[in-house]
Amino acid sequence: MKQSSIGRNSSELKMQILLVDRPSYTPTSWAIVNHALDIADKVTNGRADWVQRFFSYGFIGGIAASVNLVLFSIIYHSVAMPFSDMVHNLIAQVIAFEISLLVNFIPNDYFTFRHLAGHNRSWGARCLRYHITSIAGFCLTVLIEFMLTFGAHIPAFFSQAIALILVFIYNFTFHHLFTYRHKSHTVKQPAIHVDIHLHVMNEESTVDEDASKIATAGHLSVDSPTPL
Repeated sequence: MKQSSIGRNSSELKMQILLVDRPSYTPTSWAIVNHALDIADKVTNGRADWVQRFFSYGFIGGIAASVNLVLFSIIYHSVAMPFSDMVHNLIAQVIAFEISLLVNFIPNDYFTFRHLAGHNRSWGARCLRYHITSIAGFCLTVLIEFMLTFGAHIPAFFSQAIALILVFIYNFTFHHLFTYRHKSHTVKQPAIHVDIHLHVMNEESTVDEDASKIATAGHLSVDSPTPL
């Protein structure tokens, strides 16, 4: 019974070693990318997953930002509206924001953030939380764009581009802190700070000693003469 318990503990510790040795990032199908992420894992002390998500979010966000700029320019410069210039600008921003947000959310939800604990929520809940975070980012974008366009008199297209770049870091950070934050009932596993390899060696040594004692006792019981 004791030998079985020790063997089970040894197996669990070996499994923990495998988990500890796993990289923080999600391996890709490109060896060169995985090699770069291995280097990032060492340099950042196990935070290559953040690096991976940052570049993924940046790539998808770049596409969404391009969609936003194109829609904003078309609506603001080519679609006539019976409103003041500022209201026309705001309407163009709202329409461009909502369409580009979906272009941003759908692939990021599937590729960038799917390994975070908060991804266990329903698709609707994730989309709603993504909107909440992005609406705050949208308000910052409008504020910056208005200040640059109507205050500094920078052309609206360039003002919008500058605002999108500045709000990018905010959105990326708060999607981690709020949108895909782990659920409150999720128990986070404590970090392992013990020398697991040493524990495995000690457990295996104990198993070998117990097995040796059992074999020795059996040998003595066979060789001892039967009392008269």
